[in-house]
Amino acid sequence: MHDDTALTTRTDEQRIWYLATLGRAELLQQLAPLELSTAITHDALACARWMVLAAHTHNRAAWEIAQNVVQPLASASAFVVMTDEEPEPVSHVALVPTIRRRTEGDITGLYAELLLFEQGGLVNQGAYRLSRLPQERHWIIDTNYGPIGASDQPFGSSRLGRRGTLRPAVTTELDRLAEGL
Repeated sequence: MHDDTALTTRTDEQRIWYLATLGRAELLQQLAPLELSTAITHDALACARWMVLAAHTHNRAAWEIAQNVVQPLASASAFVVMTDEEPEPVSHVALVPTIRRRTEGDITGLYAELLLFEQGGLVNQGAYRLSRLPQERHWIIDTNYGPIGASDQPFGSSRLGRRGTLRPAVTTELDRLAEGL
C-alpha cells in the first residue's frame, strides 16, 4: 500500500533534485543573463537548493527562472515500484517528466527522463535520461546522475560495451507510459 499524495504532490526535495540533474543545463542557460556569482551556480546541488529555498527572497528573477525550469515536474507521470535488492523491499516513487519519440540524426526511438525517490523520506535515488530503440527490449541509460556527477552520452549512443538498464518493475511502467506514442 502506498500514499497517493506522494504521486500528486511535488516536494521541495523533488524540485531540488530535478534542478540539480535533469534541469541543470536549462537552468544555467536561463540564468546566464543574470550574471550570478559562480559561488551560487558552480555546485549543482547547492545551486538547486538556493533556487528552490532562498532565491524567492534574495533574487526574484532567479527564482522565477527556476520555477519555469521545474515546470515539467508539475505534469510528470508518477508511479510507485517495489524493489527487493535490500534485505527488506523498498518502495520508490518514480517521476517521468518526459517520455516521447525522439529522432537525432539517423537514430529514432523512445526517450524518457526519470527521477527515482525512496518513498517515505523521498530520498533521491537516481535521475536518468533513457533511450529505447525499436529493435531493443530494454530501456538503456544514456545519462546517469550520481553523487559525484553525471555519466552522459548522447541519445541512443550507449549501445556499445556494458549497457546500463533499470529494474524490471521500472521498465514495465515506462513501457506502459510509452504505449501509443
